[in-house]
Amino acid sequence: MAEEVKPKKKGLSRGAKRNIRRAVIALAVLGLGGAFVHSRMAAAKKAAAASMAVDTGKATVEDITQKISSTGTISAKDTYSITALVQSGTITEANFEVGDHVAKDQVLYRIDDKLAASEMKSAESALARAQKSLASATADLQDAQSKYGDGVYKATRAGYVTKVYVTDGEKISGGATLVDLTDETSMNVRIPFLSGEADLIQAGAPATLTLSDTQEQVEGTVVAVGAQERTLTGGRLVKDVTISLKNPGGLTSNTSVSATINGFRCVEEGKFEAHYTTNMAADLPGAADSVKILVHVGDYIQPGTPIFTMTPKSVKDMLETYSDKVDSAQSGVEGAQKGVDSAKETLDNYTIKSPIDGEVITKSYKVGDKLGGAGMSGTKSATTLATIYDMSAYTFKMAIDETDISKIQVGQRVEITADAIPGETFGGTVTNISLEGSSQGGVSTYPVTVTLDNTEKLLPGMNINAKIVIGSASGALCIPADALMRDNQVYVKDDSVTEAKGEVPAGFRAVTVETGLINGDKVQITSDNIKAGDEVYVQPKAPDTSDSMSMYMNGGQSAEGEAGGSGGEANGDTAGGEAQGGDANGQN
Repeated sequence: MAEEVKPKKKGLSRGAKRNIRRAVIALAVLGLGGAFVHSRMAAAKKAAAASMAVDTGKATVEDITQKISSTGTISAKDTYSITALVQSGTITEANFEVGDHVAKDQVLYRIDDKLAASEMKSAESALARAQKSLASATADLQDAQSKYGDGVYKATRAGYVTKVYVTDGEKISGGATLVDLTDETSMNVRIPFLSGEADLIQAGAPATLTLSDTQEQVEGTVVAVGAQERTLTGGRLVKDVTISLKNPGGLTSNTSVSATINGFRCVEEGKFEAHYTTNMAADLPGAADSVKILVHVGDYIQPGTPIFTMTPKSVKDMLETYSDKVDSAQSGVEGAQKGVDSAKETLDNYTIKSPIDGEVITKSYKVGDKLGGAGMSGTKSATTLATIYDMSAYTFKMAIDETDISKIQVGQRVEITADAIPGETFGGTVTNISLEGSSQGGVSTYPVTVTLDNTEKLLPGMNINAKIVIGSASGALCIPADALMRDNQVYVKDDSVTEAKGEVPAGFRAVTVETGLINGDKVQITSDNIKAGDEVYVQPKAPDTSDSMSMYMNGGQSAEGEAGGSGGEANGDTAGGEAQGGDANGQN
């Protein structure tokens, strides 16, 4: 019996089924990509529409303040380094400590000053000697001016001229003898008394003198009692007693006289002698040319009597000699005074006082410490002993940009905040604007000093943020800062404008304004062509659509590329599948 052959059922091969599955997947991917592209395009269109919207603001009346900001570090008003200028020494006093409040001129340190005190005494002695020399030279000049400043040499002694040594026109040297003088206005007489009686006579005792030729009596005074005995004829021991009297006239050296003193009578008579017989020399610093001699033998002269005249040149030369001595002495005094000043300054350096009322921040030396060592020997370099802060006020410096420095003025108010004290605002005032700027990176800044209103809570060294109020206005007409365009133009709402003109959008007209204060939010309008309530165009801060559009463009292309690529791959896979299916069928 023949076997029944059943016909094969016709169906899809495995390769065909695989191709179908791949086609379905490709279609699904293509559909998803299209949806993604549609979503991205819609977002981009929405963003573009938003970018075309017109932003506006209002012109309002309000207060406005313009400020310039900077940072700084608080410092005490002044910082003083207490220094020692002495080269060496031991600290003998230092009665203060870190944290103490010290008063101005309070003694902080004393340094052993024995050597400096000795040098000061020597300098003062030298000054005293120099001053004495100056006084003497000045007196000599004045005396010379008195003696012959008028060109006439005058007598320095009194007496009768017994001889003249100079002649008219003669050059008279200093110290040359001019005349011999005898002074008979007063007469002296030496008379011997017995030694025992003479011992009872004292100087100053009155004496009665009897003139031998006339028996006239005159009164005299004992001026001296001789101490040496001498022997007269008959072995009598005597001592001479000197008696002086004014010449009543007629007494000469040839007149004999006896004397009675205290009832004692002289042993022998004596003869009168002139009070003195001497010569007078020219008291001149140098030679002088005489013109005329003014005295003669027999003349009675006294101090001040003209003796001779001199040439003007001689007088000038002699006075200059005295003047030169005065100048030299004056220079000596000045040099000695400088020595005293220097010694005093050095001595003062051994006592160190506080220059201010302030607070002691550091103290580097104590009692017993020695100064000296490197930097001290042979120089006037200063050794810092302590540091004092003037805490009466605090200051800080702000670095202001060159474009803003012209807006800063002394007296402007400053708002201050400190990181160390959050939530509080402090006040200050601009007190100094320095013209010494510094440049970095092509930008110059200028230091501006600010003094704080008070020192409560704040301390030196704290970092602060500061805003200088360069201007403020109340009830000012203001517009949003972004409404001010190039060339000081503002676009004001005007429905009559139906077309955009350049940068001016439709519905707005351009108005050129004058501005006042400007801050980050507002601009003050000082011109009258805008009024409160006007609606103005505000330059929008355009959203960053570049990423969205990029995503749209790139995303669409990418989606499309991805979809097309997937389809291609699917198609390619399908072709391959078909080939593979054929292979499979062939294999079957």
